[in-house]
Amino acid sequence: KLGSYQCSKRYRGRCRNLIADDAMVWRFMDDSECPLTNNAAERVLRNYILMRKCCYVTRSYRGDQFRERMFSLIETAKLQQVSAYKWLREI
Repeated sequence: KLGSYQCSKRYRGRCRNLIADDAMVWRFMDDSECPLTNNAAERVLRNYILMRKCCYVTRSYRGDQFRERMFSLIETAKLQQVSAYKWLREI
């Protein structure tokens, strides 16, 4: 209700969502390890986006999913300083 009284009709839903997610919105204030921006995540995704634009063609939706999952696995392994190949073999 609070969001609906303080916001115009156009933004009423957004206000309700912000109020509902209040704990997540302000998490960076309580957790010093939580970054203020998502720059690190965007930098990691940038390589994938550039690769996808250059080599866009896959023959199927499953091919797209495979490429996305492999990229995610490799980038996560880099962040954890683990061999992606060894990690994949363990799975």
